Formats: sequence, structure tokens, C-alpha cells
Amino acid sequence: MQKPALALLLALLAAGVFVLRQQSRTQARWREDIAREQREHTALDRLRRDHESLAAALAPPDDLAARRDEQRQLEHELGGLRANLTAQQQRLAQLTRMNSALGPAKPLAPGMTPVDQLTNAGAATPTDAAQSFFWAVAQADPDAMARQIEFTDDARSKAQALFAQLSEAARAQFGSPERIMAIYLTSMYGRATGYQLMTAESGSHAADEGGWKATLQTASGSLHEVSFAVHRTTDGWHEVIGSGWVDEAARYLR
Repeated sequence: MQKPALALLLALLAAGVFVLRQQSRTQARWREDIAREQREHTALDRLRRDHESLAAALAPPDDLAARRDEQRQLEHELGGLRANLTAQQQRLAQLTRMNSALGPAKPLAPGMTPVDQLTNAGAATPTDAAQSFFWAVAQADPDAMARQIEFTDDARSKAQALFAQLSEAARAQFGSPERIMAIYLTSMYGRATGYQLMTAESGSHAADEGGWKATLQTASGSLHEVSFAVHRTTDGWHEVIGSGWVDEAARYLR
């Protein structure tokens, strides 16, 4: 073969090899670009699925606003409960100091029943109502006491007016006019250690009216007579609370 022809052939082969190498490099870059795009597409698809899952888990904006309002309300109520608990703890500490200062309770007089041995006797009779009244006192249970008492019409109006005058926080703490009176009564007779029922009977003029009288002994040993009118309703006998009791409770609150 002549030298010019051989040189041309070698040049063409070199050019072909160069082109093949360039094509190979270009294809390699394309494969890298495709692989990178596939990775990015996979990552974007994963982000999309995560976003959809998160969006499905989150409530709509209206629900979120309602939940925030509910959370704020719960936090407000929790603050009120904490304040109530603090007040009750302070009251308990005060009563503990008072009891310590007074010393041990005196022995009960003959015929006295320890108040901590009373049971909830219900309200089927005036006698049962009297025992249940002082059982609620002994348990320091204003809710049970609130179920035991009944306002006269004028006392109810006065108690409702008293309740309405309280702050919102105080109304939330007491709950109702009946519970204000119940707290007052359990506090008033809370120092009783002994109980003796003297009389309990239905009224002579009306079968649904009656009364009872009892003697209480306090921790200091002193004796006190307590009497209440009672009224029978569909769920039994209840101690009647007149307007004078509401006035005393109002002074107690102040």
C-alpha cells in the first residue's frame, strides 16, 4: 500500500476511535444524568408522598382553629383547677394548724355517737335525713350536703343573687348557690365530734313537713343544739334553708 493511502487510513481510524470515545463519554454522561434525574425523581416522589401523608394527618384549617380554641379553654380550666387546689391546700393547712392548737378532742358525753361512725342513711325519714346531714358534715362533702338541703323560695332568690355577684372564677369554684350553702354548713359544723338525735318527726299540720333536733359535741367538749325544719319531696326529706342562712353564708364568704 502506498504511504499516502496508509496515512489516510490511519487518520480515518484515529478519527473513528476519537468519535467512538467521544460518543462513549457522552453516553456515560447521559447515563449519569439519567441516573441522577431518576434519583431526584425518586426523592421528589418520596417527598410528595410524605407531604400527602402529613396533609392527611393534619386537620383542615377550621378544625385546627377549633382545636386551638379548645386547647386554650382547657388551659384556662386547668389554671382554675390549680388555683382551686392551692386554695384548698391552704385551707387544709389552716385547719390542721387550728386543730393542733386546740389539742386532742375531749371524750364524748354519754349517748353521743362519734360523727366519723355515721353512715349515709338516705332520706326516707326525718331521722335518716338528720343522720345523712351530719354524715355529709363528717365527710366534709359539700356535694352530698348540696343534695341534702332545699331552699325556700325567698332564700333561693337571695342565694342566686349572691351567686351572681361572685367573680367568674369564684362561680366556677363554687358551682351553684346550693354548693355555697353546703360549703358553709360543712365548715360551720366541721368541728363536731359527737352527734345525738333528740327528736325527729313529721309535722302535725302537713304530712310533707317536719323537723329534727340534735345535740352536737365539739372537739373542745362543748355541747350545742341544732335543729332544722325538713320537707319531703319525691326523693325524700331535705333540710330547709331559709333566707337567714343565706345571709350567714354571705358573711362567711366575705
